[in-house]
Amino acid sequence: SQTAEMGWLTHFEDPSLHERVRLAMTQNIDLLLATNRIQSAHAEAKLVGASLWPSISVNANGRRGEGPNESFGEVYTESIKRVELSMNTSWELDLWGRLKDRLAAAKWDTQSAEMDWQAARLSLAGQVVKSWVQIIADKLQLRLLQDTQESYEVYAQLVHNRFENGITGALDLRLALSNVALADNLVQLSANQLSQSKRYLQT
Repeated sequence: SQTAEMGWLTHFEDPSLHERVRLAMTQNIDLLLATNRIQSAHAEAKLVGASLWPSISVNANGRRGEGPNESFGEVYTESIKRVELSMNTSWELDLWGRLKDRLAAAKWDTQSAEMDWQAARLSLAGQVVKSWVQIIADKLQLRLLQDTQESYEVYAQLVHNRFENGITGALDLRLALSNVALADNLVQLSANQLSQSKRYLQT
């Protein structure tokens, strides 16, 4: 069942993730196409299955006229209505099993379409969860780099003050400023990665 198929999602207790998966299921083009293939396969199977049974058509023809009628020695004209029913039955004999083979093939196509649909659902849900986890990891990474950046900036300010007072040499100051610049670049790269992960989840 669909509930059992997606039961693993219950391990993730974030309502926003469940909503993301639900939206992806209703808006993903590939999944909608897979759903249409199931409907087409079911319709084909019903059509082929109907060919194995006789078809019956009923036709009704009405006719109205006038004719003589005699009562108590008097002759008068009476209107006559007649309705004729005809029934036609046709049945395509499947002597060589052609229709049964078509029906079997149609059933296999239906099962194949349903399996493709289930696989598409699982794949889509997996991609959403993967992106969601990636965003969490990117946020943690960015926070760590921002903390490191702040520490480097504080240390660089300390080294700069010591340099101004002639306690620390120029090499130590350049090294401290280089660490700050490196931290700035890493923070920017991490922020870009986070934005990219968010955009991927929204597509």
